[in-house]
Amino acid sequence: MTKACLIAGGYRIGDTFHLIPILRKLAEKHSEVTWITGRYAEVSAHYLASIPSLKIKNLVVFDEYRKPGDIADRERFVSDIFKNDGRGNDKFNPADYDEVVTDVRCSFEIAFNYNGYIGNYPELTEIELPIEKKSLDYICVQPDSISKQKSFKSLVNIDYPLQCFTLGKKDELLVFKSHDKRGVPYSEAIRLLYQSRFNVCIHSSFACASFYLNKPTIIIHFFDGQFKFGQFHKNCLDLITPNAQQIEQAMKEYTKLFPLQK
Repeated sequence: MTKACLIAGGYRIGDTFHLIPILRKLAEKHSEVTWITGRYAEVSAHYLASIPSLKIKNLVVFDEYRKPGDIADRERFVSDIFKNDGRGNDKFNPADYDEVVTDVRCSFEIAFNYNGYIGNYPELTEIELPIEKKSLDYICVQPDSISKQKSFKSLVNIDYPLQCFTLGKKDELLVFKSHDKRGVPYSEAIRLLYQSRFNVCIHSSFACASFYLNKPTIIIHFFDGQFKFGQFHKNCLDLITPNAQQIEQAMKEYTKLFPLQK
């Protein structure tokens, strides 16, 4: 039996999904994994820890010194783990593990880095959940996020080709005539994404989740230069600041490209 420890905090909620390729490689090599992460993305980390195939036996959560925003926050988180600062992280002993991973670039940013290994990223991204994967006749939409600069109001009033469920926090935008699923338990939101026909999301947490579930996804970007999901999965479509007509046309095409499963 071998044990690994991944030290990766200072991430936003969606960014934690970009650790899936690393978690999968660790699960292939070791019998159990300990993941030390930050409080801000605790909800998505707990969900990943519930997936048996990732072999995450221990999830240890520490507070970050500020709301995460960039790679500097990840670097500080790793550095703080090796300091006795009264948070209990003095109990961490690298000698207890056969492998300790602290590379804060373990994510899509360099597609991906793990001990210098650049792997078959598309294969390592997809993760299957211990629930049935379906293609039901609805779509999930995320028009808003906790980062208020990430909000796309055009998604609220456009004409959707299927019934849709709005995902997000309770105080975020609600799609007109949609089923209100804002504020549902995180596991329920992930199930809805996993069993949808396809999803329409701003470039935020649920777009990242949908990508790693390998679901057909239309991603709304706020500027050119953001990570392009479609370069790794052909069922992802990246739209940069589209107008309502462009979004509606894309959805019509998706209903043809991804028919219901018989």
